[in-house]
Amino acid sequence: MSFNKAHEHEQAAQQHRENGDFVEAGECYTAAAYIYLADWPPTHRGKNVSHGEYYLLNAATCYRLGGCTDRARNRCQQGVLIAEELLDRTKNIGGTTAYDRARYAAWYEFIGDFRVVGILTEKVSAYERAEQIYFEEGDPPLAHREQEHIWLVEFFEQILHESDGDVENWRKIMQEMTFSEWVKYKQEHLPDAFDKLISQSE
Repeated sequence: MSFNKAHEHEQAAQQHRENGDFVEAGECYTAAAYIYLADWPPTHRGKNVSHGEYYLLNAATCYRLGGCTDRARNRCQQGVLIAEELLDRTKNIGGTTAYDRARYAAWYEFIGDFRVVGILTEKVSAYERAEQIYFEEGDPPLAHREQEHIWLVEFFEQILHESDGDVENWRKIMQEMTFSEWVKYKQEHLPDAFDKLISQSE
């Protein structure tokens, strides 16, 4: 399956975002997300689905910035439902390393992020479940991240950057973080950074 069209939508979304055309950016991110989510049923751990979830987070963010709260909540509710299905589909996939087994918790992180962006309930419980799984699987270092976690970290960095957070310091301390420390750090900082970003656009 080719994702060239999704890349075109992403480039258009970034341009709209830079120009302050947030609703248009949200539309383009949504289009990119649906292309990745169309690779269904998800293969193995859902690598392409996680990329689609990342675009849905960006779409919802842009809709919030553009004042389309209902549309943002819609994308977040979709994202939560998809992540919940991936939790069911991948629950019996093991792995030879602690990181392989810990990857399952990424879907709980997506749920938490969508609940932050979409002003949905129970975001804390999703993050706490992710943290619990990381502990159970040996709490590998965040530096070993790939696939699903790459998109989770990328989204956090975007929000931190756009809300004038200290991205440079974050990139230094993240090198020493374990996965449980990462999700705790995100739980403490993402909601405030996101609220600050939204308030800057009002």
